[in-house]
Amino acid sequence: MATDGVVSENDSSSSEFRIVLLGPNRAEKTSVGNTILGEEKFNLQTAAQCVKKEGEVGGRHVTVVDTPGWWSGHHTEYTLNQIKEEITLSGSLCAPGPHAFLLVLPIQTVYREKNRAEVEEHMRLLGEGVWNHTLVLFTKGDSLGERTIEQYIESKGRALQWLIKKCGNRYHVFNNMNRADDSQVTELMEKIEKMVAVNSGLHYEIEKKGLHERGEQNMGREEELPSDEGIDLTRKKEELDIMQTGKRTVTVDNDSPKSRRPDCIPDKNHSRFPDLRIVLLGSKEAGKTSAGNTILGEEVFNPGTTPQCVKKEGEVAGRHVTVVDTPGWSSYLRVKHTTDEDKQETSLSGSLCSPGPHAFLLIIPVKILYTKTQRAVVEEHMKLLGEGVWNHTLVLFTKGDSLRERTIEQYIESKGRALQWLIKKCGNRYHVFNNMNRADDSQVSELMEKIEKMVAVNSGLHYEIEKKGLHETVEQNVGREEELPPDEGIDLTGKKEELDIMQTGKRTVTVGNDSPKSRRPDCIPHMGGENTSMRYTTMSESQMSLDSTTSSGYGSENNSSCPEFRIVLLGFKEAGKTSAGNTILGKEEFNLGRTPQCVKREGEVAGRHVTVVDTPGWWSNLPVECTSLQDKRGIVLGGSLCPPGPHVFLLVVPVRLSYSEQKRAVLEEHLELLGDGVWKHILVLFSFGDWLEDVTIEKHIEAEATALQRLIEKCGNRYHVFNNMNRADDSQVTELMEKIEKMVAGNNGLHYKIENQ
Repeated sequence: MATDGVVSENDSSSSEFRIVLLGPNRAEKTSVGNTILGEEKFNLQTAAQCVKKEGEVGGRHVTVVDTPGWWSGHHTEYTLNQIKEEITLSGSLCAPGPHAFLLVLPIQTVYREKNRAEVEEHMRLLGEGVWNHTLVLFTKGDSLGERTIEQYIESKGRALQWLIKKCGNRYHVFNNMNRADDSQVTELMEKIEKMVAVNSGLHYEIEKKGLHERGEQNMGREEELPSDEGIDLTRKKEELDIMQTGKRTVTVDNDSPKSRRPDCIPDKNHSRFPDLRIVLLGSKEAGKTSAGNTILGEEVFNPGTTPQCVKKEGEVAGRHVTVVDTPGWSSYLRVKHTTDEDKQETSLSGSLCSPGPHAFLLIIPVKILYTKTQRAVVEEHMKLLGEGVWNHTLVLFTKGDSLRERTIEQYIESKGRALQWLIKKCGNRYHVFNNMNRADDSQVSELMEKIEKMVAVNSGLHYEIEKKGLHETVEQNVGREEELPPDEGIDLTGKKEELDIMQTGKRTVTVGNDSPKSRRPDCIPHMGGENTSMRYTTMSESQMSLDSTTSSGYGSENNSSCPEFRIVLLGFKEAGKTSAGNTILGKEEFNLGRTPQCVKREGEVAGRHVTVVDTPGWWSNLPVECTSLQDKRGIVLGGSLCPPGPHVFLLVVPVRLSYSEQKRAVLEEHLELLGDGVWKHILVLFSFGDWLEDVTIEKHIEAEATALQRLIEKCGNRYHVFNNMNRADDSQVTELMEKIEKMVAGNNGLHYKIENQ
């Protein structure tokens, strides 16, 4: 170890502190970094890699490294290798090593043995000696109320107490909501200073053994692949020469595609083609849309999810360039799990830039770990376009800023044979984009030159979409249309009212002769039995009330089975809507991939005929104007798939995510698309119930911020919990049906009417 951080005998201030933040997701590590540095240095979005920021704090130069978090309550075996690698190497970003690791933990309702074990396992990645340099930093200090932090630690039992002891009884509390209080940062600096003094002024030295083992593991992953899949980047002079000269010897047959007349002919000096047609391919969130905007030099593509192919055009360095963006696939799911709609869009993408594309750009983000599974997923999806597509494909790496000091060649070598196989399959053609630095025109100019060389190698010919593939796709479309009964069809072109709603974000709810209250109930429960109270399981007696306008009618009678329920699932992306639909129907009716459009399924549930409509989700932290028009249309028209209208909207909210005021506002904006009256027909369905363990849903709601409590109140205090991992428990579905039945009774047996106005 080095002694660069030595303090004097009187324990006076060290002039520099190097700090690494560790902890699970949602622990507010990033906010902690901003609080320490006194300004918004770190981006509050989830970090997939280490980020280093610096500043002056109390006369000291302070370096803070934020690390990717792990999933709370999960062992290291469930943490991605990339995340573990980032944690292991975090100290190397603040050379010669950190003085302090701040283990960031939120003040929470419970702290169990599994939480302790999870922290211990992840800290072990850094070596046993790390504990001597670690201080526990509690966030969400405002949650303590009148309690002291000592009372909190004492109340949480041995698991948390063990962790505090392991860290030498060093801990501190932050209230990130109150950054104006400088004293909390000053006191933290003093505690770190004392810890450094106890460690004789020494920083923590990252074990070289750990770094060496990491390198051997990478080599081991390369050796898992067959030898013929490898690529020696240093020995591919022939291919590189082709890239540099744009020349290749081509054998021409009468039946060969090469016998076609080139449609892309360079000008006299052979340096530029006047027209280039490009298709973007890749996994979701790979950066395809941003790449398209970077190429065309303006924000022509919507950065939201791309549910179908989108074509844009522009002038790029004197060329007319057409770019087609395609829906992405999941980077870990094989092609059989990709929706038919997405596969169809990929297959037909080239037809949008007739007579065919010159280049397919396969977009791969630099920051991901590239495995054999991902290689297989890419290969399977590329096959949708035909084997010849590889001759027209160039790998475009995005998020190039993640490379830091490395070259792209060093990155490719470090990632093993899976990525090297892919580069070889694409003729060793690759390029790097930093979409965050669009002012650098050279990255686009260089890409255009590489595409031109590839086109020259292909004798100036575009890629010809196989007619057989197009014909089969059209037949599949016709088949799918014939599968639907006539009453399930919907002519979107004739729905001006719905499109007006989408554009204005407003819906007029008419009350009168056509009011829902004047309609005849279509769901009438059987009569008989004693009266039952119209109350639901709620947090407190004071909250247990229904709107007076909905508590009359059939609600006072026995709530025995209504013979039919029509249900619409709503919620943000990855909330668990699709799994909830499968749990309700008791089988895998819905595809677990992304839901790009409304999907309707039916089944028998506890003697009732139940219809469930799954809808596209929205981004939990983005306002409604950032949601694509197609997704908003799906939300608005979802109810029309279960005519004459749904009895209930299940608003799916995952337990595992903290529910903020921002999420509540975003949710309300999206529900406004359906009209104010929708709230009387909504029940909140919490997903990922296994995360609660021994905590009741009521305690969870109480422990959350007022944003969640306001949502529950807005929905008439109607809520339920699903554990989608335990579908064998039929009682959770039965209880949900009973709660829906009570709500329907409270609405006089009426369904929600989709307004035409």
